[in-house]
Amino acid sequence: ILVAVLITALLARSAFCGWICPLGFIQDLISSFSTFLRKRLPSLRRAMKNLKARGARLAFLDRYLRLIKYGVLVWTVIGAAVYGFMVFRDYDPWSALINIAEFSFTPGIVVLGITLVASFFVERPWGRYACPLGAASGLLGKLSPVYLKRESEACKVCKICTTACPMGLPVHTATTITSVDCIGCLECVGVCPREGALEVKIGIPVIGQK
Repeated sequence: ILVAVLITALLARSAFCGWICPLGFIQDLISSFSTFLRKRLPSLRRAMKNLKARGARLAFLDRYLRLIKYGVLVWTVIGAAVYGFMVFRDYDPWSALINIAEFSFTPGIVVLGITLVASFFVERPWGRYACPLGAASGLLGKLSPVYLKRESEACKVCKICTTACPMGLPVHTATTITSVDCIGCLECVGVCPREGALEVKIGIPVIGQK
């Protein structure tokens, strides 16, 4: 799986996370269900709106919380090298999801449960903040020739693309979307009402821009 993810990252950045990852898919389902309920239950919509308003004061923490996954990646790699086994396995929600039929209670089950609950409030919480595989894919993806380009002349800056981004990236203000957190899902491209405003480009890797 790791080799497949890294090869994919070199070819198409973090497309594995956006198109293949089963845990990401489950998180998307829960987020979609949350949106469905908010649209049909006014009381829940008001509660979520109030919760979001209170949490806005802590929004600045988002950029720092995104660094956690790199710490997990370092711990995973160094721990495996030092101890000779995958130290992260017991805490891995991926592993817990795959082995859920065994009905064994592990730290990974706890992490999986927290991730699924958090998905009701935040899109892709595991990928945003803690996934070491996503961290490795994002870093290696910086070498990929594939990237998204926002054409400012065609863009109305309506923010629809930013709202649609499951990773919470400010797409509407970017010139080239080459963030390590971009999972290549193309949700932003799909909802953009302006033809040619957002396009997938292939060329020399753009490392220094966002």
